[in-house]
Amino acid sequence: MKRKNWKHQNVEFDLHKDDDARALLWTMRTGKTKAIVDMACHRHEVRGDLDGVLVLAPNGVHLNWVKNEIPKHSWGDHVSVAWSSARSVRGARADRDSFRRQVRHLLEAPRGTGLRWLAVNSESLILPRVQELIREFRKSCGGRGLLVADECQDYRRPGARRTHLTRGLRPYWPLRRILSGTAILNSPLHAFSEYEILRKGALGFTDFKSFKERYAVFARERLRSTGRGYQRLDHYENLDELRGRMGEYSSVVLREDVEDMPELLPVERPVVMSDAQVKAYRSMVERLLLEVESGAVSGTEGGKRFMKLHQLVGGFIIDDRGDVVSVDDDPPILDALVEQVEGTLPGKCVVWARFREDIRRACARLRSLGYEVVEFHGGVGDGLREENLSRFQHDPAVDVLVGQPQAGGVGRDMSAADAIIWYSSVPDAIITNQAMERATAVGGKTVTVVTLSTPGTVHDDIAASNAGKFALADQVSGSGLRDLLLRTRI
Repeated sequence: MKRKNWKHQNVEFDLHKDDDARALLWTMRTGKTKAIVDMACHRHEVRGDLDGVLVLAPNGVHLNWVKNEIPKHSWGDHVSVAWSSARSVRGARADRDSFRRQVRHLLEAPRGTGLRWLAVNSESLILPRVQELIREFRKSCGGRGLLVADECQDYRRPGARRTHLTRGLRPYWPLRRILSGTAILNSPLHAFSEYEILRKGALGFTDFKSFKERYAVFARERLRSTGRGYQRLDHYENLDELRGRMGEYSSVVLREDVEDMPELLPVERPVVMSDAQVKAYRSMVERLLLEVESGAVSGTEGGKRFMKLHQLVGGFIIDDRGDVVSVDDDPPILDALVEQVEGTLPGKCVVWARFREDIRRACARLRSLGYEVVEFHGGVGDGLREENLSRFQHDPAVDVLVGQPQAGGVGRDMSAADAIIWYSSVPDAIITNQAMERATAVGGKTVTVVTLSTPGTVHDDIAASNAGKFALADQVSGSGLRDLLLRTRI
């Protein structure tokens, strides 16, 4: 094991590493993924009863397993592949061929090569070619497989096709784990479908109707306009019994249970753009490549184009007249933001964004879901900014502060925050580093710093520049800009 485990990870490993079915209901950033990798490596290397792991996770999260988590925590050799459409701006055929070779290597790797991992985004489960790949992978494991449903709240709706397909995998995977920091955040009834992935009748009922009747009471209501009757949830009951049944399979860890977490805990949450965004991004890259290769783009112009590519990650472009042109009104990065805010509850979040349109969209989405949001940016007057900051610090009703780090990232006390979320990074390492420190305080609590990354785009190049991996100025003119564009893989 490459990193010393936290106490709760050791307890889970020591007591439950040999269990067939477990639920890790651990608050976000408390090490669920490492716990799974440790358990899987033990079953593979020590017990010898595991050859392959199928990870189902939201789009982008599944990439993080293969890109970061498995290489970081694996005990020994491994083979890992993430499902991908394998498309890119240039060399699409080469990318597809490369992906097919990876899959072939995964399926044909002999025992002794190392533990094999296949990560699939849960949204793609409906695709026949993905279902076939999962079947082939399962057969290649010879019945020695582990099914991991990460962010299992994705399967909370019993009638959803994604839920049905995931529960249908259960009989074919001897070992099963579900992971979530927000498993039943909105309703205890969500637990039924999630625990059915572990075992049929895990919570004492084999059908949702009986489960719902046991733990929820509904009142009969009528619509005044039409007189049509409907069932309204009145209250829940028998929840101690439900918790007891869940407890047979579950480990629960809260942030306060983890004593030695670092003061700033960096986390990357990959996000995959929508088809509309990808199409617009590729088109702009191809046009810009032609301009760069013809020598028609200066450093200043390159910087402007670079900024527009960054805007596309948020689902829009600001044209030369300053008007916002929407490419996708509901981009996936907004869903990822909500997921991170939910995962921090009941704590507070600071959300940093580069563009005002990013802020407008983020605020609109969060407010539509009932969050109390305050803003801190140049479009808010000085007096109101300070009032908003005071409310964020002292008013328990305020959940989120959304702002521009250029306006509030330096010298402000935002220590009420439990997490800082980078919705869109700014190309300035000093401002970035200052903004990341806004929520820290002497003797204070750990602060998680989440970066919503978009692999293969300038969004990630900005973050890499701030981390000192290269100078951003070298990337917006001449050969540097050309090389950056050629690295695009979306």
